Amino acid sequence: MTRAQNPILALGLLAIALCLAAAAILWPLKMAWDLRRQLALGNERLAVARRAARDGNGLSELSATRLLLGAPTEARAAAELQLAIGGAARAQNVAISSVQVLPAQRDGELAIVALEVSLEASVIALRNFVHALETSSPLIILDELSIRGRDGGEPTLNAGKRLDVAMKLRGFAAPKGAP
Repeated sequence: MTRAQNPILALGLLAIALCLAAAAILWPLKMAWDLRRQLALGNERLAVARRAARDGNGLSELSATRLLLGAPTEARAAAELQLAIGGAARAQNVAISSVQVLPAQRDGELAIVALEVSLEASVIALRNFVHALETSSPLIILDELSIRGRDGGEPTLNAGKRLDVAMKLRGFAAPKGAP
């Protein structure tokens, strides 16, 4: 390398260093700008949803038909509720030992369909099962929950230990021909 090339090489290295420094400064600014834009869009959607909830219109995402059991009779609604619970149990490795359908009750035009369910599950599986039920569509409400360790003692947080669980669940239906 000649003496004439040394200053050119030094200037080239300085230019690369300046470009890297500029990128190190501009990249976080770009990321912050993108996050602010996403936050503004989220706030705008939240404001629209709040106006819709306040005005009582435009709540298609929370339509009642998604929250209700879609069966035409109370007996079929109970069967649909059993299927939903059975599917959640299989997905979470929960063993259902018995299901009892309780008498349906009326609340205006809605029928309240209730079940007593006995099952066996580990602590983690039970947690996931309850979460799956309470975040499902149609709406399933957990009314009562009783948990016992398999040895009859108090349940522990041992993730592998199996628990005996009894629960009361309910769902809502709008049967055809409802009074």
